[in-house]
Amino acid sequence: MIEMLQPTDLAHALTHDRADQRARALLNLGWETRPNALVNDLVTADDVQLARRLQANGIVAGKVNLADYRSCAQLVAHHGGWLSAGGKAALLAPFAD
Repeated sequence: MIEMLQPTDLAHALTHDRADQRARALLNLGWETRPNALVNDLVTADDVQLARRLQANGIVAGKVNLADYRSCAQLVAHHGGWLSAGGKAALLAPFAD
C-alpha cells in the first residue's frame, strides 16, 4: 500500500531542502562519509522514512529499492557504516514478521 505524501514531504521535495537531499543521497547510494572524521553524519530513521515515501510515490526512483527486502539487506551489508541504529531498524522494519 502506498502511503500518501504529506504536505511537508512534498515541500521537502519541491524545495530540495536538507531532508530531501539526505533522502535522495540514501536512495542513490551517494551518502558521504569522511574516513578520518570523529563523528560521521549517519542515516536516521527519518531519512529512511522520507526516502521510502518519495520512492513509493514515484518522485525519486533511486538505485536501491526500499520496498524490496533483498535490496535493503544488501544496503545494510555493503553500507552498514552509513546507518544509525534507528536508521537500520527503520530500513528493515517493514520486513519483520
